[in-house]
Amino acid sequence: MNFFDDEEPAKIDDKGKKLIENAIEAISLAKSTTDRNNIIEVAMDAMYNHFATYSEKELNKFSLQLELFKVESLLNDEFLPLDSEPIYNESSNPEFPKKIESEPDAEQAMDYLVHHTRKKLAKFNDLKTSTLSKHCIGTSYDFEKICQENNINTIHFGVNQNLSNGMFHHFSIARISLNDGTYKQYLVDCTYRQFFTKAQSNPRRIGVMRGPAKGCSIGSYMMMTPKRKEIAETILQKGYIEATPEVLKEYFDAIIYSGRDKSFYDKNGLDYLNQYDVIPKFTLKEYLEKLTRNRAAYSKTINETVDEILSSTLSLGKEDLRRVNISNESRGNSHESK
Repeated sequence: MNFFDDEEPAKIDDKGKKLIENAIEAISLAKSTTDRNNIIEVAMDAMYNHFATYSEKELNKFSLQLELFKVESLLNDEFLPLDSEPIYNESSNPEFPKKIESEPDAEQAMDYLVHHTRKKLAKFNDLKTSTLSKHCIGTSYDFEKICQENNINTIHFGVNQNLSNGMFHHFSIARISLNDGTYKQYLVDCTYRQFFTKAQSNPRRIGVMRGPAKGCSIGSYMMMTPKRKEIAETILQKGYIEATPEVLKEYFDAIIYSGRDKSFYDKNGLDYLNQYDVIPKFTLKEYLEKLTRNRAAYSKTINETVDEILSSTLSLGKEDLRRVNISNESRGNSHESK
């Protein structure tokens, strides 16, 4: 697929060239400052704002996009300002519980499963510094295998940014039965950190960048509110989080958000710089039904069928969770294409 107009080089004006230079300089010089995040944000804002005034024809030029991409790539290995380092100690030797009778036992089991999944990741990555980009597929299969070895049921999903079957990202849902007949379900994502670098985290890029990555990052969405940030930090550090309705809604919303470009917001009369306008209007039930239809993404389970686990997860979606952490806020009616 050709995303660019390659007929002739883009005409970058002197101010645009200067703003690109300023952004590169800010990223380089800010390494020695305590106000690093703010310095970079100001420089990137100015760069994006200027190029947002360019015509569609100029923005579609590969030569221009390449110059902007070079600037963003300087931030590929820099993380957003939250605690994203995975909890992992190579010398530790966690034990799998002899019996899983209660929630603490279930969490002990999850800690064991994630530790050994990360142990495989650590063979080729420094978990303190690595973004873990491009490791989600293999890691999800590693987690699934470790679950099978310990008689834990799990489903592995591979999705696109609209939650259809795809290769954009892979994650799992693990289900652990307790002795009182209930169960705990956990969302597992040991490579979530790849979405929390600064490279594609500025919302202003939505109106400027072209190509397959013309939206904004999952990490940017999860940083917009304290509750989302708390959910993200739990997943990033522990590698898993209890799959509550709120958690699942936020997690799926962020994936949808990352796939939307300026044309979507223009079409629906929404502002991509407004943190309320960017909230997807899908309900959790709609998300889970979409995943249920995408049967090709599911792995086999041990003791329970995929349908049993999916039906129990789907039951979480009975509430209409259209609102995300804004229970005290009211908004006018807006229409969104799904």
